[in-house]
Formats: sequence, C-alpha cells, structure tokens
Amino acid sequence: MGGRRGWSAPPSNGGLALRAAKFKTLDVELFQEELHNSIPAAVALAGDVGAVAEQISRLNAEHAKDPWRYPADTAWWQALRGKVATNEKSVQELSSSKNIPMNFHTAYKQIADLIPTDAVIVNEGANTMDIGRTMLPNLLPRHRLDAATFGTMGVGVGFAVAAALWCQTQSPSKRVVCIEGDSAFGFSAMEMETAARYKLPIIAIIMNNSGIYNGFDGEAWESFLQSGMHPCVSLPANSLQPGVRYDQMAAMVGSKGFNVTTPKELRAAFMEALATTDRPTIINVVIDGMAQRKPQDFDWLTKAKM
Repeated sequence: MGGRRGWSAPPSNGGLALRAAKFKTLDVELFQEELHNSIPAAVALAGDVGAVAEQISRLNAEHAKDPWRYPADTAWWQALRGKVATNEKSVQELSSSKNIPMNFHTAYKQIADLIPTDAVIVNEGANTMDIGRTMLPNLLPRHRLDAATFGTMGVGVGFAVAAALWCQTQSPSKRVVCIEGDSAFGFSAMEMETAARYKLPIIAIIMNNSGIYNGFDGEAWESFLQSGMHPCVSLPANSLQPGVRYDQMAAMVGSKGFNVTTPKELRAAFMEALATTDRPTIINVVIDGMAQRKPQDFDWLTKAKM
C-alpha cells in the first residue's frame, strides 16, 4: 500500500518462484502510473492510502453482524504458525550463541536490548540489513531508512546525517543509530566528518565481517596473497581486508571509537554512545566472516548475490 514493489519483493527476489505460486496482489497507490508496475495487480486502487484504508474499514464495518475474517483454523494458518515457531527458535539459538567472533544475530540482540524505542534506525548492507530488518523492528512510522526501492548501497551515512540534523532542532532527545555493513560503510565513511563538524550524535555501528555476505580471517587472507597472482586476481571479489579498524576513524574527527569483540563489550560501548550527545560515535563490531543468515526455504533468500 503506497509503496513501490522494490528489490526485496517479487519479481526481483525470487520472482519466478512467487509467480509460479497462486497468489494475488492488491495495490493501493496515489500515482496511477505506478499501478501494475513489475507485475499486474489483481486489484488496483488509485487513491490516498489513508482514504482507501478508511473506506475499506467502513465497508467492513457495515457488515458488523457478519464481518469477513479469514478463518483461523485453516491449513494455511496452521502451517504459518508452525513456521513462525520454527523461525523464532532458530533466531533464539543464533542470538544466544557464545561463539567469538560473534555472529550477526548475537550482535543485534545486544543492540535490540538497549536501543531507544523512538530511535531513527538507518540500516545498510548485505547480511547486516537483511538480518537487521528482523532483529530491529520499528515502533514508529518514518523511523527507518535502508536500501529502499532499488537496493542502493552507500547512502546510509548520508541518511543518518539528514535524520540527525532534523532531530537536532525538532527532537533533541531522539537518537539516530546507523548500522552499516563494512562494505556499505566504505562508500560514504567520510561523511562521519560531516557529522562531527555539525556535532551530530550519530551512533555508527559497523558490522565488520571483512566482506560482502562473508569474509575471511587473516590466515585465509594470507593464503590468497601467497598464490603468486596479483591480489586483484587471487582475492575473492566480495572480500575486504580482515581486521580493518573502522573505529579509529572517530579519533580522526575528534570523536570516540570502540572496537568490540564480545557481547559485553558491545553493550558497554553502545551505552556510552547513548550518553554522548555532542559528537558522533563509531563502534566497530568484529563479526565472524562465515556467519550467515538464518537458512531459508527458498535458495534465493539465502545465497549471496555475487
């Protein structure tokens, strides 16, 4: 409703699989030219989302004696509840892992426990964003900025600067938490100087797994370099140099950075960052390079797009 069918919805991610399934879409869009975009809608309603939703609600209320509701005892609901329970168990196991380096879920669990409920969340990256969407739900509208329609990388820190400038004058107590994958952060990392210059208390958290989707530890990295080939040939295209200290960029602009390797260190760093209100903070979170998302039923939801 009122949103484009972007990179994370059919037919882009797994579109063929979803097209093969028997499903129908209902599109509500203010701009008529956006209707039937990507795939045809079974029902296309041109109008303001609020007005259309109110009309549908009113129409259903007119049948108050027998309002339509999807039966709760159908096979579909039973299968869905079973899948929800399975997913919750899987996420719980990943989030409670004691392994060091941490996986994404363990790191996100610490952030989710401490982040203010009214925080503006900027989330950008591969696994970082995909997992962040499930681990950091928003409670307020217009409080989340991520890759949006086209899956664009490199705009996260700029988004955070814009959000923090608004908060600085309109809602000084509201925090902007910018959670970036290491590759995504690399596109616009120097905007942290902008944040420092304008005294914006952005909390930048870098999920550093030394690559896009997955990375390599120092030993594997050295084995690639010793192959005798030029690094641009021997190193995987999705890999980044292991052990990069993004937190040290903070000192460069007069701010404070933290390099964290354990859940306890991450919680302590995040709490100190929340207490800082006159400058940005950078937290470099060391993530296991082989840590992945929760396994999905469809291969296209789990595999890397490289």
